[in-house]
Amino acid sequence: MSLLVHKNLSLPVDTLRFSEYWKRSKFISCINMTIERNASNPYLPKDKTIQSMSLLMRHLVSFDIYPFLNFGTLLVAHSRNSISTKSLTPSKDFVITGWFRECDIIPHTKDIDFAAFVEEYKPELLKHLQSNEAKFYLKRKLGKVNDSYELTLLPLNSNRPMMDLFWLYSAANESWVGGTSSDGTKYKYTYPRITDICAADLLGHIFWVPCDPELIVKTDYGPQWYKDWPSSNFSWYSSQYNVKKNGKWTSQEMKEVYKVY
Repeated sequence: MSLLVHKNLSLPVDTLRFSEYWKRSKFISCINMTIERNASNPYLPKDKTIQSMSLLMRHLVSFDIYPFLNFGTLLVAHSRNSISTKSLTPSKDFVITGWFRECDIIPHTKDIDFAAFVEEYKPELLKHLQSNEAKFYLKRKLGKVNDSYELTLLPLNSNRPMMDLFWLYSAANESWVGGTSSDGTKYKYTYPRITDICAADLLGHIFWVPCDPELIVKTDYGPQWYKDWPSSNFSWYSSQYNVKKNGKWTSQEMKEVYKVY
C-alpha cells in the first residue's frame, strides 16, 4: 500500500482501501498440531502454491473483493495458541483443517479454497478473467451470482494450484456457500452467520480468515476434525457435516450455470 510520508508521519494514499484492511487486521494464530499421516510428497508445490494464493488475493483486492480462507484450506491455517492439543478427544473440538490445524497446506489436498462475501462481487471481475489481460485462467464457472456462485481459477501456464472462489450468502442467522454437480444437483454448506474477518499467517504470508475459525471448522468437519482424512476418501457433496441438497438446476439452466472452459 502506497504511503505519503511527511517527516515522521506516514499516511495511506488510498484511505478507503486502508479502512478495509484495518477492519480485517485483528491477528489470530494457528494451533500447529502434529498430524499422524503416512509420509508422502505434497500434491501441491508449496512455494508456488503460496505465491499463487497471495497473488490471487492481491488481484481480487484490486477489484475491492476481500477473500478469506475456506474449507480445508482454512483448517490448516488457524491459531497456534487458541487451544491445547492435549484437550482434543474424539468427542470435542473440531477446527479448520489446513491453516487452523497445521499452520500449513495439507499435503494431499488437491485444491485451495477461498470465499468472499457476494456483496463484494463486481461484474468487472468476470469480464477481466475472460480477457487476455487476466493473471489467472478461468477454468470453471458454476451457479449464478445470486445462487451458488463459484469460480475456479488456475495460474497462467500451470494446472496447479487449482483455486476455488466461493461466494458467501448471508441470512438473518446463517451464512452459506453453494456447490453444483454435473447432473445439476445443488448443494448448500451452511454456517453460523459469518460477519467478522481477521488476519492470519500461512507460511509467512498474511491471509484473511473468519475470526472464529474453530466454530467454522467444527461446522464443516464435525467432532473429529483433528483427524486426517485422505482426499481420496473425501466426497465434496456428502462428507462435510454441514452439507445438504438444495434443489436442482433444470437442463436449460445448466447451459448457463455449469461452464467448464
